[in-house]
Amino acid sequence: MNKAFIPLIIVAVLLVPFGALVIFSLESSNENSEIKTLLDAFWWSTVTITTVGYGDLVPVTDSGRIFAIFYIFSGILIAGVFISLFTVKFYNKIIEHSTKHEFTEAEKIMKKMEGFEKQQKQNTETLEKLLKKLEEKN
Repeated sequence: MNKAFIPLIIVAVLLVPFGALVIFSLESSNENSEIKTLLDAFWWSTVTITTVGYGDLVPVTDSGRIFAIFYIFSGILIAGVFISLFTVKFYNKIIEHSTKHEFTEAEKIMKKMEGFEKQQKQNTETLEKLLKKLEEKN
């Protein structure tokens, strides 16, 4: 696993209980709130940070809604960073494979060129010998 994924996973895991505690403290005292228990708060936190957003539990207080806005964007940010890291890792593997393939092809071409050079040298030597023989006859 890439070392960049570890802090991201730690932050994501810590944001769920953090969000649950904050939203619970903001919403549980309001009588109109649907988030009445800590389990409700954990459910809301998990659903919100993962960007699933069922909408079954929503904050009703102004402070809860403001917190929810930032919390939603933090979930999107974490998802974006995770996808970016994964994409870069995948793309680097493709480039690495492609580069190895290109080097292999380049090595094959170089060997063929060396073979052509040897053949050309032999042909040149043969022609020189033939020319000497022709000159000797004339």
